[in-house]
Amino acid sequence: FRDTRWGMSKNQVFELEGESSHQEKSYGLETIRYRKKAIGLECSIEFIFAGNKLIKAKYIFLEQHKHESQYIGDYKKIKDWLTERHGMPLGSNVTWRNDLYKEDYSDWGLAVSLGHLEYSCLWKNQEMEIFLTLSGENNKLSLCAEYKGLRIKK
Repeated sequence: FRDTRWGMSKNQVFELEGESSHQEKSYGLETIRYRKKAIGLECSIEFIFAGNKLIKAKYIFLEQHKHESQYIGDYKKIKDWLTERHGMPLGSNVTWRNDLYKEDYSDWGLAVSLGHLEYSCLWKNQEMEIFLTLSGENNKLSLCAEYKGLRIKK
């Protein structure tokens, strides 16, 4: 994830990313957060530690658009970028929970924002898994790429 490796300490991540303006502890995990751009999109980048070892990281995309359908374009851009770097995903899903807007592609962004439609992809190798999702509810959209280390050295 970026230039980090799974199992790195917080100080090692600070050396690569700089000091974080936001740190929090919850349920035995510690999170440090940065606000930067990734793949040309505004995002929050989170590094999650257990026992001072990096175990997870996330891109939470914060880009604001006038039309909900533009978030689907962002999802596809990120999916293409991840596919370029990690190969074809193991799974790629478009899940309809409510078919109300299914027949009109121009309303699919609205369908996502209402929780009617969700996009997701999964990549996995020996070192990590990556889960990309575009989902929503109550007229709010969430676009996130979560990386999880699978073989953390103790």
